[in-house]
Amino acid sequence: LPKPSREVLLPVIAKLQIMFSMVSHHAHISDRIQALNTQPTNPMEKGNLKFAIPHLVYDPIITLYNPYDVELELSQLRIRVSDPPVGFQFQKHDKLAGTNPWFRPEFTTGEFHGLGRFQIAKEKDPAARKTFTYLLQNKTSNNTPGGSIILLPGEVKVFSAYVEKNWNWKLEAGDRYNPRSFFDFEINNNMGNVDRRPPVNLKGVNSIPGLDWRAGLQTDHLSYDSGRTDSKYPWETSPLGGGWVAIKLTDDMTVNAKPQRCLPNSDTTTPDFKVDILAGKNEAADTDILRTYEFRMKDLATEMSTTTSAAKVISRRVNIGDILQGPTDGTAGKLPFAIFTMSAKTTRDQRDDAKAWVFNNMVTEGGVHDSRKIGNAAQSYDLRFQEVNDFTTFPGVEYDDKKQRGYFGALASASQGVSVVPMYRVPLTPAASLGDWIGSNLVASSQFPRVNYPLGNSFANPLIPCDQISADSPMTNAKMLDHSYLMNASLWDGYYFSTAWNYNSAAFNQARTKADVLEKFFTGEKPMLNSSLTPYFTNIGDGKALASEYISKSDLAFSKEFAKNAMIQGAFNINSDSIDAWRAVLSSLRDVSVKGYSNQEIQVSQKTAFVRNGLPVTGSADDASPANSVNALGQIRWAGFRTLTDIQIENLATLIVAEIRARAALDRAPSLCLADFVNRRLGTSASLHALKGILQTAIDKSKINERFHGIDSNMINSTSLADHRTVGLLNKDALNGFTADGAAPMLTQGDLLTGLAPVITARGDTFTIRSYGESRATNGTTVVARAWCEATVQRIPDFVDGTNAPDTAASALTPTNITFGRKFIIVSFRWLNSSEI
Repeated sequence: LPKPSREVLLPVIAKLQIMFSMVSHHAHISDRIQALNTQPTNPMEKGNLKFAIPHLVYDPIITLYNPYDVELELSQLRIRVSDPPVGFQFQKHDKLAGTNPWFRPEFTTGEFHGLGRFQIAKEKDPAARKTFTYLLQNKTSNNTPGGSIILLPGEVKVFSAYVEKNWNWKLEAGDRYNPRSFFDFEINNNMGNVDRRPPVNLKGVNSIPGLDWRAGLQTDHLSYDSGRTDSKYPWETSPLGGGWVAIKLTDDMTVNAKPQRCLPNSDTTTPDFKVDILAGKNEAADTDILRTYEFRMKDLATEMSTTTSAAKVISRRVNIGDILQGPTDGTAGKLPFAIFTMSAKTTRDQRDDAKAWVFNNMVTEGGVHDSRKIGNAAQSYDLRFQEVNDFTTFPGVEYDDKKQRGYFGALASASQGVSVVPMYRVPLTPAASLGDWIGSNLVASSQFPRVNYPLGNSFANPLIPCDQISADSPMTNAKMLDHSYLMNASLWDGYYFSTAWNYNSAAFNQARTKADVLEKFFTGEKPMLNSSLTPYFTNIGDGKALASEYISKSDLAFSKEFAKNAMIQGAFNINSDSIDAWRAVLSSLRDVSVKGYSNQEIQVSQKTAFVRNGLPVTGSADDASPANSVNALGQIRWAGFRTLTDIQIENLATLIVAEIRARAALDRAPSLCLADFVNRRLGTSASLHALKGILQTAIDKSKINERFHGIDSNMINSTSLADHRTVGLLNKDALNGFTADGAAPMLTQGDLLTGLAPVITARGDTFTIRSYGESRATNGTTVVARAWCEATVQRIPDFVDGTNAPDTAASALTPTNITFGRKFIIVSFRWLNSSEI
């Protein structure tokens, strides 16, 4: 297959919710109207307008999330929901007769039926399935569907069914059994997967940003088409004996709902619940799948329910007249009673017991959530079924009506959630160093473990024993890998970036060709993107000639040879135990402004910025004014960047040096390579640096993140977690700490290495050598003259034996070069006097 010409970025589902409501409508079919006008034996009860038919309403609300720090544009997108894991019972309360008959199930069997069984053809089928598909588009100036979906960096946007301005139930119900968009009682109509409004859309229900609660998918087939007996009024005869139920406006009904698998337990191949992200190209959904999320639960009722009741049942008794929506009523007469939510994990929810921004990456290529094998503490999404009292108060659908945005971050609600949460960096130019990859989504596989920010960070994973870097997967026959450990080991000492390429980016306010980049680099006119790179060449000719030579090389030859003509100026040895040196390198960007989204300059004063995203949407979280509102402060924390004061950097440098010395004392040696320095150590969880790397340990001890943890985190104590939450976890100690570890407001080891990556090394190439000599008298003891000298020598790419070119493979070296390696040159030399010693 041809390699893709560009990266394909897709939004993910931050939340998928289904709001369940009850509403009632007067009968709209002529024979039913006639029957209700004539059949009641009591004259005071006669008349269609004295009765209403209850409908169960289910409104899917989709919250799309752009996790990247760049804008996304999609012409359209579809979301398909299969088998919502919720069951229902319905009961009528006949006040005059004093009876309380059940009309679904017909008898008090204890059964709860899923949505698939509320369609006529499947009413008695225990394997009945229910699927609905929503086609998401932007909205035009007159609020109709049309135009590409635009998601700004980190934006969280809410979509729901498009409802016309003049929509009412009379328009919806149409002529007898021919609904337009939402009346979903007959499987053959395929409502919920097509939209019958002109122009007819066979790809799904038309959906746009925002919320409109007036309509919603709904069914009146709450009883049975055949076999219904004891829930009728005494006078009811055909055609009042079908699956729809006429109830007097003065009478009540009860709806019971609970989380449950809505398919037979014998069906072991179908997941409990499934969501597909689909393209909008083909009517056949299965040919359009982009990502699939499957959910299989160990104890579905316990894991989804927020009630402590053993029954896990949400029950609501309503008066039929109170939920009446007349045929021309343009308002939402529905009464919500429960909401089902599939939500990407946040950090501050009362049930959060995971480090969502470290171990629970949901920006993957779909995946299977199977809490029978891996507990929810290591999963990417939560499923919950909660009681509600209205549409928009938590746990309802809270959103920003002006911008049609939802909430994410600390919470998925307005109280502490925010609407712009960039998670991943998308480099807009060639990478200047490995640091440019640290904030990117490098592990997008749906296989476990699903790790955020693997490169540069090194957190022990709860799914892998602390003293190992792999473990057997309970999900597949494959191994689970410690991606951070292996990625750090593979990349830090083996790769670098020249940045000699074509680029054009607002981030650098310049457009340059590869030829221009190379020529100006070798002539000393302009540096590379990694400004620490400096040209090195001898006896090759002028810089222009060398640039031309490299321009003509193939990519492979270029990658193998370029390092012989480039060196790092001012490299920093990570084994340094000088507090001053660490303080200097950490604050090297002090007072340097940050280029933000829309190309604005964000000023930084008397602090040093540590930026995870390429173009931050807001400014420094540490400089946020107390006068800002709670939401404004949250937005700055989750969409901005961290800045440290000189005092904080001094403290951090001190703690870093302490950790370096502790490891050196343990190993009796310095870190032998960058990977050794960056990675955690293998051992028991109590061992030095076994749970996280040197820099992360120092960060946590410095309490630089303490203020933000107090706002955005819960504490995790792995020993107190419920057993079903930790199934399959082999290193529970890795969960201890804060739920917001690694999240946007928290400084991480990776954030430090983003800035350090262009200059760090585990060994020096420049050395200062001092020598001493003396002359003695003939007696051999009397010193008659002393001399001291100092030379600075530098290792260069050339070998001692020039027979081998600098890029010669080790296996092809001459014996001299095998023994002595690279050449040293004397950079400077001076004599010293005794006072300088």
